[in-house]
Amino acid sequence: MFDKFPNSAPESISQSKEHYTRAFEGSVERACKRYPELPYHHPGHMADVMQAVGELVKLLPGDGYRRAINPWHEELLVLAAAWHDAGFDDDEAQAYPTKEEYAIALMKEDIKSNDIDLTDYEIALLDRAIRGTIMTPSLQQRDTPEAKLLHHADMAYMTADWETFWRGAEAFHDEEHPKMPWEKFQQFEADFLPKYMESLENDFQSLGIAEDEIKKRLDTLKSHLKRIMEMSNPWCGPAKLSL
Repeated sequence: MFDKFPNSAPESISQSKEHYTRAFEGSVERACKRYPELPYHHPGHMADVMQAVGELVKLLPGDGYRRAINPWHEELLVLAAAWHDAGFDDDEAQAYPTKEEYAIALMKEDIKSNDIDLTDYEIALLDRAIRGTIMTPSLQQRDTPEAKLLHHADMAYMTADWETFWRGAEAFHDEEHPKMPWEKFQQFEADFLPKYMESLENDFQSLGIAEDEIKKRLDTLKSHLKRIMEMSNPWCGPAKLSL
């Protein structure tokens, strides 16, 4: 599974594959313990992003980026997904320009402390991937395949079915904007979703993902936005959301 190693690997290299599998599994377990139990940012979100990044890699064409994101790089992307929101609500994160840079520092310390033998190039790929999840426009660093893939894996709930999307949207509201009234939340989504649609279309096209897949996801986002704009306040009195 690891393209880091040659196909005709001697027994010692096969043992190294097992070593990396165990090392990464241990790192993922330690990352999970650094996630808070918040409505949106919690260990379940970590697991969702790890799964989503693998699914996105499968959408890449058979040439071009498939060589840039080989099976070994995919393993690294899954590890980056595990760490991308680690330490989200730690007080120490406030000393960093972004929470993602703090998560990167935690990941690098874990790699060093546990003697996970990665090259500078491989650690840089992990770094770039996590920086791709930065949402502040002026700080975004999303010009590499790994950064784009992890960003859209982080946002994968948005192009899922309505129930999954709504759970994520409501959890985001409860965690980030608990006092935001419904009308302002509608406007927030009306502003954000078109921007995300443009970002998804541009990034997916640059990655060589098929146009029909892009259209399917854009249509889903448009449907979610339309449904939100037509909804009555689901958080007030008897007006409850009917799924």
